[in-house]
Amino acid sequence: MQQRDNTPGLPFPNTWTLFGGLVESGESLEAALKRELIEELGCLPGSIESELFQWAWQGDDPDLNHIFTVYFQVGLSDLVLMEGQAMGWYSLESLKRLVLTPLVSENISKISAFIAGITKDK
Repeated sequence: MQQRDNTPGLPFPNTWTLFGGLVESGESLEAALKRELIEELGCLPGSIESELFQWAWQGDDPDLNHIFTVYFQVGLSDLVLMEGQAMGWYSLESLKRLVLTPLVSENISKISAFIAGITKDK
């Protein structure tokens, strides 16, 4: 998880969210995610898998978010926070105690179901 900056004009300052960002003109969703992860974490931390779900923000500037799974394949020391105030790993119970962006808070059941499916397979 990434804690967003406290920058004037930035939506949901100081809240916790998933890593990612905007798609640039002519860029595929996967290429945008790779670029954003490198910009935000200093590396591509793993393989990008299928799209998990989509979510439409209905605020002042409607936006469609695409949520992908990324299977972590690097050491923790390979991650360098390049954007945001902080990053961290959290259990689902811990997530519920954080101040989350609407993207995360409104989709916690989808995220939980995905994680439950992974742990059930192990």
